[in-house]
Amino acid sequence: MKIVCVSQRLLGCVFLLVCFFPVQVSALDFPVFYRAPLFSGMPKREVVDWTTKLSVRYGYGSTRRSRDYSNDQRQLLSIYGPVNLHALGVGLEGIDKKTETNTFWGTGNFKNIKTDDLGQNDGKIDVFGKIKTWDLSFELEQGLWSGFFVNAYVPVRYVKIDNVKFKNLGEAKVGPSGGTQVDVESFLENTFEKVLQENGFVTFDKPFKKTEVPECTVSVGWEGENEEDIGVFESVRGRVQLGVMIPCGSMKNEDYLVAIPTGYNNHWGVHARAKAEIEVWKFLVVGANAGISMFYKSIRNIRMKTNKAQQGWFTLEKGSASVEPGSLWDVAGYLKAEEVFGGLSVLLGYTFAKQEDMYVSVRDDNFLKTVVEKAEAGDSTVTPVINPSFISKDDIVNTDNRFKSWEQHVLFAYVQYDVKAHTDSMFAPAIAFEYSHPVAGRRVFSNAMIAGSLSLQASWDF
Repeated sequence: MKIVCVSQRLLGCVFLLVCFFPVQVSALDFPVFYRAPLFSGMPKREVVDWTTKLSVRYGYGSTRRSRDYSNDQRQLLSIYGPVNLHALGVGLEGIDKKTETNTFWGTGNFKNIKTDDLGQNDGKIDVFGKIKTWDLSFELEQGLWSGFFVNAYVPVRYVKIDNVKFKNLGEAKVGPSGGTQVDVESFLENTFEKVLQENGFVTFDKPFKKTEVPECTVSVGWEGENEEDIGVFESVRGRVQLGVMIPCGSMKNEDYLVAIPTGYNNHWGVHARAKAEIEVWKFLVVGANAGISMFYKSIRNIRMKTNKAQQGWFTLEKGSASVEPGSLWDVAGYLKAEEVFGGLSVLLGYTFAKQEDMYVSVRDDNFLKTVVEKAEAGDSTVTPVINPSFISKDDIVNTDNRFKSWEQHVLFAYVQYDVKAHTDSMFAPAIAFEYSHPVAGRRVFSNAMIAGSLSLQASWDF
């Protein structure tokens, strides 16, 4: 209770500071797969040395929908395709010590059903859920001399996923008539949760909730403007910055069925961003910005595929692996009607964001140990899993859709009012509202965001 009260008082102080110490709003934002990216700001119209800026932004979004690897609309937790129950328990180590898991994949049931005896959707399930998220970000920037500056960005993120349900997409009973059959509906109702618990998962009906600072970013940069006519352009302004992303939060909890990282899963990274605007005619401005983040690999204990036929939101087996996240980049373009009424500016734009494939290299001798030994011995029962002529655990693991790239196409609208447009006061506030709507994507949640920003800029006269 005391922590909540202190946080509320802190936010209240920030709000009073911004509102009563009368900047162009320019908060950073780093794309994540579970929500639409927010606008990453624009270069200042006027660069003044020794200027201090504080920006605060709050954004909110909620959805039950996602887009899979084919850009098709799916249930929230089916972005990697439906879960394939037929292959889910194949290749597990120590399966004989897990009663329910062994019953279905070790000694019988799913094990005794051939893939050719299944319809296209037999044994596959959709995973339903709902996500609610909010972001509260703080950005402090100190201008130095000749356009150079230092910047610190701290986001606080809240993620909640609940209402998790499973739906059978195929026949109620699967398998050949007269042969082994599995009652999928009965399995989901009576056995599935036991299988998950045997393999270390927390009960899936408990909602996943996390509030934390995933990472902080400290950067240096330069910005400048040219107000003289340049050919057909009335002015040009730009901004570049380079920084380090410092992990501050926790790693994804691999034992929570619906857990997701709030940021970049505790990986260190470096980030670069560039912004530019061209005033083409009176108040009409064309702008663009682009950013790229690259992350360092690390050793993790994660859940990985034990069979190439496995797919969907989760797998059962855990093992040690070297995880190398793919680079993350985004580009945005926009048209801005600048200060059309006093300090009022209106933007309409488009953002494309993408994170490249993650590469996972197994570092666990016990992971897939039995399967590899059988393959090396020429056991024909595992040849669909591993080609005996080239035994590679990594080859299986990296077919996982969860490790493949994701991308988003987003349209956004942004409205800002800047008091600095008509005052020479040392203090000048700015306020902005924005809406980002995803229109397409791959392996992402279709989570539109609405946000508001407040900024204070103080120009010091030394």
